[in-house]
Amino acid sequence: MSRTSYGKTAYGYSARRTGSPYADGRRTYTGNGRGRDGYRGSYVYGSAALDDEHYEQRRERRRQSAAVPARREEHEQSASVFSVFLALFMMILLTVSVIGYVQLMSNVTVTSNNISSLETQIKNLKTENDQKYEEITSSINLDEIKEVAINELGMKYADSDQIVTYNNDSDDYVHQVQEVGK
Repeated sequence: MSRTSYGKTAYGYSARRTGSPYADGRRTYTGNGRGRDGYRGSYVYGSAALDDEHYEQRRERRRQSAAVPARREEHEQSASVFSVFLALFMMILLTVSVIGYVQLMSNVTVTSNNISSLETQIKNLKTENDQKYEEITSSINLDEIKEVAINELGMKYADSDQIVTYNNDSDDYVHQVQEVGK
């Protein structure tokens, strides 16, 4: 006669039959733990426990479970191939990102140098423009112009009745270089 022990599991109480009524060591009940056949929670009820067909089905399952390591090895190989593929993909993505970053930094440097060159050109042009303006204003002799206008062209100063004054309410301005004399 076989005996039954009870133990607490994560899912509640379970019974495990120990010992076997069969001479070949077949089990009819393995409970929540793993039995000798390697299956978890195999329950056999009634006369099926004595059935040889059931025993053969379990033996076939055992043979199939022996093929699990081969499938696991295939899975590990495919996982390693996927890992290599993923690593290569990430390296390519990182390389493309770094190349793009370097190109952007190169463009920033070129643009900065271009701006610096243009600022230097503007500074040189302003200096040249100021020099030309000084040459022009220094070459003009206002006394000579006044003498030519009065003596050769017959011009004269305006009389008081010819002068018209007005109020300028706008925000315009006049840039006067030097004092206008009479």
